[in-house]
Amino acid sequence: MNKKLKIILISIVFILSVFFIFIKTINLPERTIKNYIESIDTHNIDRLNKCVTYDNRLGAKGIDTIKNAIESMKLIDVELVNDESIYSRYIHGKSRSFKDELPRDDIKIYKVKYYIKYKDDNKSVKDSGEYTQTYYLIKESYSRKWKINDIGD
Repeated sequence: MNKKLKIILISIVFILSVFFIFIKTINLPERTIKNYIESIDTHNIDRLNKCVTYDNRLGAKGIDTIKNAIESMKLIDVELVNDESIYSRYIHGKSRSFKDELPRDDIKIYKVKYYIKYKDDNKSVKDSGEYTQTYYLIKESYSRKWKINDIGD
């Protein structure tokens, strides 16, 4: 095999490897959480609604809350929950309609730490500051994209 052909083959393998790595990293659950927080920070409701499942998209009241009450929101830390008992409680919870259809690998639970600044602390339910909440993500069966299905304490 001549030298040019080897270089071309190595280049093709390298380009394909980089392409597949890039495609894999854009569909990470952590990326969905980051995009969600950034969307709240920038008040980008269309982008925010792409981060959540269909049933959890914001309506008019949620949009008003974000636009009128939240000044900024910054992600501090995202930590994967590895305790299987927490996954089991979530999967078998009474309001979960997907428990028999969704493989366990298509569910991820994270502890998310963030800083939120409200426009007027006197009017909001919470004060501005750092908070940690649990984010429940599922990989939608039709799109194979990670979406936030629930946010809890």
